[in-house]
Amino acid sequence: MRTGFTHEHPVGGAIDWYTPPEVFEKIGLKYDMDVAYPMDKKLPWIPATKKLTIREDGLTAKWKGRIWMNPPYNGEIHKWLDRLATHGNGIALVWARTDLIWFQTYAAKADYVLFTRSRICFINQDMKRMARPASGSVFMAFGDENAKSLMISGLGIGFNNGL
Repeated sequence: MRTGFTHEHPVGGAIDWYTPPEVFEKIGLKYDMDVAYPMDKKLPWIPATKKLTIREDGLTAKWKGRIWMNPPYNGEIHKWLDRLATHGNGIALVWARTDLIWFQTYAAKADYVLFTRSRICFINQDMKRMARPASGSVFMAFGDENAKSLMISGLGIGFNNGL
């Protein structure tokens, strides 16, 4: 059972981690869908035409076009990445957990994987910058145009899988 769009589950509840505006500015793409948009929040800097919350169940809803995905980190991340890899057009932002099977599986399937130059200071549900997280992040791009946008973004260093 899915419990929500959260990234960490500390004692006393979950914390939502929203991608900050400068990430989208540096990538420079528009998205047809954000498939893991937070419930009851307005994040005007996310350049997605359609925003799916937990209510629409972005994991199982029909996807169309270029996808932005900062998925919930609730033990089902592999399902989200599998869906994006199958869809073949989009970018996911996830933890750089290189020792985990889901990471190795989908990094190998992505057209481009970019490790961030520094840790992303996400925005919390109170719309304030959070402290630096304990782990770094990585972008996984599926599709040539998404891969090329990450390559020139200046957000970090990456590798491609046959581009």
